[in-house]
Formats: sequence, structure tokens, C-alpha cells
Amino acid sequence: MLAYRGTDGFPVILSVKITGYDDTGLHLDAPRHLLPIGGRRAGFLAHAFEPQCIGLGMRTLTGWLSETAEGVLYAPTRPRGWLRHRTNGS
Repeated sequence: MLAYRGTDGFPVILSVKITGYDDTGLHLDAPRHLLPIGGRRAGFLAHAFEPQCIGLGMRTLTGWLSETAEGVLYAPTRPRGWLRHRTNGS
């Protein structure tokens, strides 16, 4: 999930998919017609659930959202999160 402040001052929340990453940031598949023109600060939330909740993961990021000639780029600045794996018998 990607969130940023819209031009009307209200939050905009979009479901996106990470299509790749490199030194510049995360490359996203996002509905481009809903993205703001130019760059913008944005928050990013990613989560993963394994069968029967044996493994859980969550990452929250703050960073910069922009459109490039190649697509949508999210450059995180402050990662936060946790990962929990349960082993048999614990």
C-alpha cells in the first residue's frame, strides 16, 4: 500500500506491486493516472503472511515518490518493520 497527501489535502491510498529495485529505490506498478504530478513524500506499507501465520512480516517506509521515464519509483528514506518466524514446537 502506498499513501500520500493529495492535492486536496486528503490522503490517497493505492494498492501497488513492487516490480523491481536497484540503488535508486523500489520500482512500482501503480495506477499512473492516480499519481501526483512531480515528486512527493509518501509512505509505503508491505506485509507478508505465510500459511497458518507461521511466518509474518511487515515493513513500513517513508520516502519520495516520483515518476520517471521508466515508470514509478519509490526511494525510501526510513525503513521500519519486523519479521517473525515460528519454528516447530515454539
